[in-house]
Amino acid sequence: LITAGGTREPIDAVRYIGNSSSGKMGYALARAAYSRGASVDLVKANVDLPRAPGVREVSAPTAEEMYQEVVSRLPDHDILIMAAAVADYKLSENPTDGKIGKNLDDINVCLHPTTDILLECSKTKRADQYMVGFAAEYGPESLVRARGKMERKRLDMIVFNDIARRDIGFGSDYNEVVILTPASETRVQRAPKETVAEIILDHIARGIKEKRAALG
Repeated sequence: LITAGGTREPIDAVRYIGNSSSGKMGYALARAAYSRGASVDLVKANVDLPRAPGVREVSAPTAEEMYQEVVSRLPDHDILIMAAAVADYKLSENPTDGKIGKNLDDINVCLHPTTDILLECSKTKRADQYMVGFAAEYGPESLVRARGKMERKRLDMIVFNDIARRDIGFGSDYNEVVILTPASETRVQRAPKETVAEIILDHIARGIKEKRAALG
């Protein structure tokens, strides 16, 4: 089960709070997993990319819709890879019907947090399930924050990338990441996202093997 793209939280009928995620990393992971023989569900948010052959795709434009799609599918999957950039905040009230006119000097928007999908999934995951998060961080101590996120959400792995870099990450065909697990830290130098996806899946495969061996 893989997520891709960036959610959009509507303000009115035409405006939204969003981000620059293209979905390319999630799609690269979906294609690579399918090519290895996996049955793949891809929950996508506002992605404008060609369909991934053999992959079941479902659209989830907002954080709430993505949450509902992920939690409903999770029991039937062994692996969850949350590569999507899910908005942290949405409007506290329902979006305005129609379009807000340009006749006001100021518009105040009140926001509240969206559901933390990975945190909620971690509360109900089976012992044999493997959960992977992505951490797009910026600035000093970003790697420390990524590791803290992994520990707080009880993930098996988190993939960190520095969004201060314009030659990787959002919208780019390339990425450079650090793969973190509770026991390891692996740096992956700048490479096409297809290559990075294969490396991530190699680490997941080893992690699952070790987890199943520990479970007996």
